[in-house]
Amino acid sequence: MARDSRFVEAVYREDVRVLESTVRSYVGNILYNLTVYADGRKVLSIGGEVEGVSAVIQLTGYKGRVEERLVCLIVSGG
Repeated sequence: MARDSRFVEAVYREDVRVLESTVRSYVGNILYNLTVYADGRKVLSIGGEVEGVSAVIQLTGYKGRVEERLVCLIVSGG
């Protein structure tokens, strides 16, 4: 997803609709939680409370600006 320009743009725009659609296209009907942090604070969270396999990516900027985002995705293990 980190290579998907629509996903990256949606992270920075905090566009929940596009983020939900993009995550669903990757994980299907598996339960998930996607949370985005900026400047040490949570800026958005979609999906439910899940325990499972997690992945974290750090985005460092968008459209020439340095704006760090930490994106955490957890998908249900079962």
